[in-house]
Amino acid sequence: MTTLIPPDYAAWLAELKATIRNQLWELRTGRRQPEVNAAMARGTALEPQARAAYEALTGHVMQPLVLVDGAYSASLLNLRHT
Repeated sequence: MTTLIPPDYAAWLAELKATIRNQLWELRTGRRQPEVNAAMARGTALEPQARAAYEALTGHVMQPLVLVDGAYSASLLNLRHT
């Protein structure tokens, strides 16, 4: 099987990497807001209902937790019950 690689592939790949690196830097430094698609918006809207259903089913109270360390943050679930 022959793989066809366009002659400008290396240049295209270098440009793509630079673009992604720049977008990531903008997100991490707050210069760009994350793009929210329909699925993400729906998940955010349904999160309170999902948490309430989980709490009713298991009896475990969920407390949303976001840890921040400098430019990094993480949203954590109630890890002691996993």
